[in-house]
Amino acid sequence: MENIFVSGNNLSGSIPSWISSLTKMKNINFSHNLMTGQLPTSLGSFPNLEGLALDNNLFTGNLNAPFNSDLVPGLRNLEQFYMENNQFVGTLGDNFMKDMKKIIYLGKCFYGATYVSAWFDERGNSPITFLC
Repeated sequence: MENIFVSGNNLSGSIPSWISSLTKMKNINFSHNLMTGQLPTSLGSFPNLEGLALDNNLFTGNLNAPFNSDLVPGLRNLEQFYMENNQFVGTLGDNFMKDMKKIIYLGKCFYGATYVSAWFDERGNSPITFLC
């Protein structure tokens, strides 16, 4: 399986633990549901992932844990990252974007402008949209 799209289905509960066994995932979309709990650390371990949409749910916890690329393989191919309108605390660490080369959408809620500017200065101009 490469894609999970279950947006807007009034799903509740947490992200299922079996998702970590789907190592070839390209798109995960649980957006616009009633899902709760902390994000599993395995979400940062999908090197082929292009889209991750968990926005508009009731997720909690610190965002840095599943996406600390010093601890997990990272999300090198991530293009779209939708996480807004949840109940997260903290911010993503500086290493979150270190291996990303394709990102085109990143919710502005999660980054300070200084870090994002430095990231783009290193890699040149890239089309990116900041929304929340």
